Amino acid sequence: MKYWSKIGFLIMPDLYKEKFKQNSWYINLYQSYDIIKLKKAYKKDRKNKGVISAIENVYRNVDNYMNEYRKFEKPKITCEKGCAFCCSKEVFISDDEAKGIYNYVTKNKLKIDLNKATLQAVSKQNLPLIHRECIFLDTESKECKVYNLRPLSCRMLLASSEPKFCQDNKKGNPFYFLLPKMENIKTAVWNSSISGVLPAMILKQVQEERMTK
Repeated sequence: MKYWSKIGFLIMPDLYKEKFKQNSWYINLYQSYDIIKLKKAYKKDRKNKGVISAIENVYRNVDNYMNEYRKFEKPKITCEKGCAFCCSKEVFISDDEAKGIYNYVTKNKLKIDLNKATLQAVSKQNLPLIHRECIFLDTESKECKVYNLRPLSCRMLLASSEPKFCQDNKKGNPFYFLLPKMENIKTAVWNSSISGVLPAMILKQVQEERMTK
């Protein structure tokens, strides 16, 4: 394992290809994690099936890979339901991801705190912790309201230290790690459209919808 600063980058071994024969797009994805090839494959999928279907396909295949990782690899992922410490961090998403989230929000008639989104879009890091919580975090249950459509940044930030370390770093330093192959997928998706902080990208979707009415 290699350590860069406080983040460990785990070089993940190839898993059996048979486990991932979901569709032609993912076969191409598995055969090469070259960012340029991944970008071309993703853009082709988006052109043929549309943005929403393409981004959901990415999520589905990334989740399949992560689930296999949980079964066979180390370090162990210790993230737990209701542990929302990461939900106060700055999250970057692509325009395609924002479209997917906004489509989900609209279909499920979820409310967006536009005032909070506007405040965070300007300068999230300078806000008190309580105001830095994601606009899609249920403040009571500490669960994500858009979990099925959560961005790649959220899917790929993994903790291997005890959950208590995330909540209170006085007890110890939380250890996060990233899977490089998964990061290549994220980079390919981000490079296929514009990207920015989550609140700003969601506000962009709101504005675009208003302009069409």
